[in-house]
Amino acid sequence: GLLFRLNELGTYGLFGDEIYSILVATGKGDPELIAFDSIRPVYFFLLRQWMNFGDSEEWLRLLSVIFGTANIFLTYYLATLVSGRKVAVVAAALMAVSPMEVHYCQLVRMYTLGSFFALLGSIVFIRAWQTSKKQLIFVWAAVRTLMVWTLPLTAVLLGCDIALALWKE
Repeated sequence: GLLFRLNELGTYGLFGDEIYSILVATGKGDPELIAFDSIRPVYFFLLRQWMNFGDSEEWLRLLSVIFGTANIFLTYYLATLVSGRKVAVVAAALMAVSPMEVHYCQLVRMYTLGSFFALLGSIVFIRAWQTSKKQLIFVWAAVRTLMVWTLPLTAVLLGCDIALALWKE
């Protein structure tokens, strides 16, 4: 999966949304747009820190590659928890070679970080459900908060989590 994500990482220029991400992260964008993006500060904060170590096209996109590659492992672990090892191998393989996943991993955008928190939150939720450890609820809430502050549309997963928790009770 990592090889797919690194393939041709810097062979085409940055496009509009990626430039927008860089402008928001550096605080150089339109103040109204920066204010609009204040509802999802996690990625822009992380990107700003990442840019302290480099600013090449490849370097900026590498942040998404890292989280996208981690998502393969998180997908495997989540699928192991709910369906077993055979399903997990298939799920991770599909995540590794998915053209859409590879595409989003090669963008200076928040999508792979948002899915990272979404997968991690689901793992914590399932572990809390399986073990009945109450302290995991606080970890779940923290991860889901980071998820929403990264990619607000993922808030729909909160409803799914709550519905499953109510169903279990």
